[in-house]
Amino acid sequence: MSPPAGAAGVGGRDAAPAGGHPPAPEAPDALRPGSEAELAEILKGANAPLRILGGGTCAAVGNPVAGRPLSVAGLAGITLYEPGALTLVARAGTPLAEIEATLAAEGQMLAFEPPDWRRLMGSGGAATIGGTVAMNRSGPRRVAAGAARDMLLGLRFVTGTGSIVKSGGRVMKNVTGYDLARLVAGSHGTLGVITEVALKVLPRPEAAATLVLHGLDDARAVAAMTAALATPWEVSGAAHLPQGPWDGPATLLRLEGRAAALAGRRESSPAISPPMARSPSSTIPTASRRCGRMSRRRGRWPIARAMSGG
Repeated sequence: MSPPAGAAGVGGRDAAPAGGHPPAPEAPDALRPGSEAELAEILKGANAPLRILGGGTCAAVGNPVAGRPLSVAGLAGITLYEPGALTLVARAGTPLAEIEATLAAEGQMLAFEPPDWRRLMGSGGAATIGGTVAMNRSGPRRVAAGAARDMLLGLRFVTGTGSIVKSGGRVMKNVTGYDLARLVAGSHGTLGVITEVALKVLPRPEAAATLVLHGLDDARAVAAMTAALATPWEVSGAAHLPQGPWDGPATLLRLEGRAAALAGRRESSPAISPPMARSPSSTIPTASRRCGRMSRRRGRWPIARAMSGG
């Protein structure tokens, strides 16, 4: 049997905006195992390709497979969360929104900032952690914290022959054997169906501000972002909009850290990136709150989405 999951990729951020995305309907003929053992039996007995589904938010990404749907929605739930150890373990079908809410309650986050592509893809549904890891879905903070696979401590998956494989563990000091976990991350299910993931999480920054540079052409914007990312000022996201919400292009640099330090970094902006000294700039003190107001007033796309990948 060929590997069951040359399947459509799944993933993305779950938290739907107000009035946002309806749930993705599950195909009536979808297989829905309720346990890892049941999944292994399904794959062992399969004689045709299967199309793996998480939340279905990015089913058109990658190389979609024509086959009977195999949903991991029945393999859900956070099985271990130790805030003090910065460790979380969850089954593959766990909604990303549930994980992010659990972490937020402890002042923590998924450092790789999984993006929400539903509006871009024109899809609905709610993303799952298994689909996010299977696609190695990572947002703007990847430049500072790494991708999803870099936060992966270990995982469990089932191969196309029905074998259950465990790679890695639940702690950072696990260097035994081949690092299959990072190989599986980003493989879009072609190596097997992920059933559980163990992730390193990080504390959420105390404060964030977005520095906006106005009027830079593409070349100067690239130079500004490159210089800023090379500084020690905790630049955790950078984007250039050839036509921003304001008149003309806008280059955005997200700064994170202690609230008391952000004002000083704003004053030092020419030191953060030399092109800033020659370009008008402004600051969005708290990206999410300020950008929401701007969006409602101008009816334009929120800056926060440019920085969060949504």
